[in-house]
Amino acid sequence: VFTFETALFHSIRQNVGVSDPTNGPTEFFFASIGELTVQGFEFSGNIYPAPGLNVNFNFGVTDIEEGDEELLPAPAIIEQTASVYANYELQSGPLEGLSFGGGFRHVGDVGVFDSYTIADLNLSYPIRDNIDLSFDVLNVFDEEYVENADSGPGQNFNAGTILGAPATAVFTIRAKY
Repeated sequence: VFTFETALFHSIRQNVGVSDPTNGPTEFFFASIGELTVQGFEFSGNIYPAPGLNVNFNFGVTDIEEGDEELLPAPAIIEQTASVYANYELQSGPLEGLSFGGGFRHVGDVGVFDSYTIADLNLSYPIRDNIDLSFDVLNVFDEEYVENADSGPGQNFNAGTILGAPATAVFTIRAKY
């Protein structure tokens, strides 16, 4: 079984606001950069090649074009993203319901930051009808990356840069009532 979704988009945005380049260290004023055209596509899907096995994937491309009368440079955007995750759940036996999987997520270059790829792993088990245990290892290879940033004019990231989490282990108990 194979399912998929796709999206094509094209939008024209007027008077897009960015951080004002004349802001001082404690100022947060915005300025208009004029018109932007944002266009691209996304494609995602699920493949179920065998009972209990699921492969999920996603790919996206975004392009941004500035109008002819730009007052300031356009903000930095991520132009390519991709991910693939596989998960397998045991269908029978004493550990029926045990699920394990992993995958990768990739983010292309954005502004002054290089592209990166993060690997994650997951293991989960339903110990009762309403209680699940899970153990996740996120950012397995301890990749240093920027998760979120406020961009200023000229694709300079000037405030609010947040680094992504280092390699992290998470143990979770979920109860449904």
